[in-house]
Amino acid sequence: QVAADWAPDLDLVGTFAGAPASEVGLILAAAPRLPQGGFAYMIVAGLAAAYPDEADPADFLTPKGVELLDAVDTGCATDTFKAIAGIPVEELIKPDAFSGAWRDLALAQDAGQEKTNDAPVLIIHSTGDGTVPLIFTQALEKRMCANGQAVERRLIDGGGHGAAAVPAYQQALPWIEARFSGDGPLEGDPATAVTNDCAAKADG
Repeated sequence: QVAADWAPDLDLVGTFAGAPASEVGLILAAAPRLPQGGFAYMIVAGLAAAYPDEADPADFLTPKGVELLDAVDTGCATDTFKAIAGIPVEELIKPDAFSGAWRDLALAQDAGQEKTNDAPVLIIHSTGDGTVPLIFTQALEKRMCANGQAVERRLIDGGGHGAAAVPAYQQALPWIEARFSGDGPLEGDPATAVTNDCAAKADG
């Protein structure tokens, strides 16, 4: 979505996404009920930085939660999780947090809401991923199909979120190479071809 603005001379031939956490709205909506709000914390910090006039962290987080928000800016994901570890979520996130500007801004960040180019998209997601739920990429693919985007979603048995990175990239790299070559499948390998799940589902 930002390619045209950031790199107007870029000839985008394809995009690979490995288990993308595409459902920002869903993450924030569930935050008041989750035992840990680490990922929600990152989203709150990001939206507050991007929309300072609209997204006030104090409207989403409790005073204690706001005090701990700096953990996102000063460390990595594990540091954020450590900063809030053992603290009940109700002491960090307000029960009615997902409302008003926070709800609207979060839902607007969900990926795939508009088609921005004709380059195909490959999504690879492991069925054993315990970090990014499978319903995320299912919803993403559905939105992309509705927008006329050529997209393929591959489910692999690659273990957890981190462990699946290696087999996912092993499939993605030949696919990307095929996009750069412009010759379709590499040596007749269908795994490197563009497959449009949307068209297949429509035909079915």
